[in-house]
Amino acid sequence: MAKICSLSYIKRHVIKLTLFIVILCLVLEYLYIMEKFSGTFRVGKVSKDISESLLSSSLTVSTHENTSLLKSEESPIHFFPTQGFTNTHSILKKPTATVFPPAASSSNMHHSSKIYLNCSTWRKPLHNVSALSSQITLAPDRFLYPGLIWGPNNQVIGLFQSIYVAIRLNRTLVVPLFQTHNTQGKIQNVPDYQRIDVDHLCSFVSCISIEDFRKKCSGSMDVVFQAMPSKMRDVKKFQRDTQMHIIMKEEHKLSDNFVGNSLQISASENWLPSNQQVIRSTFNTTAPCALFANAFKPLTLTSMGQIAIPLDKNYTKVRQIKDDRLYMAIVDSVRRPECITQLADAYIDANIGTDEFVAVHWRYDKNDWLRVFRGLKKYELCEVVTNITPEDVARAIINNLPLLHDKNEMHSQNISAAVSVYIATPPSLKEFKLEIFNHLENLDPRIKRVSLDLDVYLSKSVFNKCWNSTGWVSLPDILSLIEMEIMRKSKYFFYSYESTWSENIRPLRWKRSEGKIQRLFEASILDLSKTVMKKRKKRN
Repeated sequence: MAKICSLSYIKRHVIKLTLFIVILCLVLEYLYIMEKFSGTFRVGKVSKDISESLLSSSLTVSTHENTSLLKSEESPIHFFPTQGFTNTHSILKKPTATVFPPAASSSNMHHSSKIYLNCSTWRKPLHNVSALSSQITLAPDRFLYPGLIWGPNNQVIGLFQSIYVAIRLNRTLVVPLFQTHNTQGKIQNVPDYQRIDVDHLCSFVSCISIEDFRKKCSGSMDVVFQAMPSKMRDVKKFQRDTQMHIIMKEEHKLSDNFVGNSLQISASENWLPSNQQVIRSTFNTTAPCALFANAFKPLTLTSMGQIAIPLDKNYTKVRQIKDDRLYMAIVDSVRRPECITQLADAYIDANIGTDEFVAVHWRYDKNDWLRVFRGLKKYELCEVVTNITPEDVARAIINNLPLLHDKNEMHSQNISAAVSVYIATPPSLKEFKLEIFNHLENLDPRIKRVSLDLDVYLSKSVFNKCWNSTGWVSLPDILSLIEMEIMRKSKYFFYSYESTWSENIRPLRWKRSEGKIQRLFEASILDLSKTVMKKRKKRN
């Protein structure tokens, strides 16, 4: 009897154990499927729940359909401004267009980023940007598409200026396409979410997607605002990008040259005052669907030497905001994508381990920068760059880094420890960068190079699954964006003069201390290296 009871007892527990194993297997399979779906990789402490990211990506919106926006087949299209032109240009299919060319956080410091890196942040947002609640609300029935040009950071500056013009004209911003750098070979279009944090931008100013823009404008634009002299091939490119009709080849009156009867502007940069009345009189039209062609620095506004701080939440009357203040709030609104900032944080945590590091940007490569500036006939500047050696750069850093000389800085940062230095250069200057590191370490043993190259770090990490599986166009773009974030998060930044890459980092480098905004340390590495180079030549 005891034996039977014992067998019965064992059978019951075997059954229970079997059920437990089956249930455990089902749970593990479910978790595996969920992980595959969300693409989440654990790097440290949790900061965002998967359910939050899934919830945020499933937002839906109304598209604000407005049939009054649809243009009749007889509506005209124009190019602005019209002064200085010999004739009026007929430009569209049957509807014609007119062209207007002109005549003459509380802290931006890095914080520990031990978080989930979630592949969902690399995907195109599922929600419609026009549904986001914006701090600055613009007219929902008039639009401005920024026609961006040149390198990635020129495009970002063009976006700054386009947003300003859109606000002053009271036109909803169309979030534009970007493009890869011409040094990467064939230029490709880059979706908006792969270059900027679209949600951050559209929570600041009213936005609409290209798809909704196309729908609301019946597939064509009816006015072109020129930010710079416009060639026919430029306008045709924006036509292809938006898949909207602007000008038919057989009907256009534009030349592929800047002369003759082409649309002409007397200046390429800084010709348009920031005054709202001037902007409205320059682009004086009620036509709803506008292209801002070749948007790069037409405005007299600049971000150089200023700090990008968001508007106070109480700012509601846009017309009362001073031009410079509004422009710097716009600069703050254009941030790099969330996934990029996460990756920069992960790299800093893994390879530097502190906020207190030095970042250097040396931009001056022969293949791109020198070629462009020789073309601009800035020969003296080019000669200075070509005469500077890696040792000159290293000495400039050592001589001017407060962390190595200022007693207060040394005490507050425990200078007995190593000083980490990160150097960003174009790929063609890799050997130049290594020589700078060698000289730095020889000049001061406290210097510690951040030796693991970013591309090597990314190739060995799980993160590459994210961009490979979410359709990112350009790995060089990813590397460049991450390096910009690393520069931004550094405490000490030696920037490159005459570089839009450095120019777009500097305004975002600030912290709030005791209720006051303070700019973080920065200095021009070119100017400092030039001084060292001159002293060296004088000694020789």
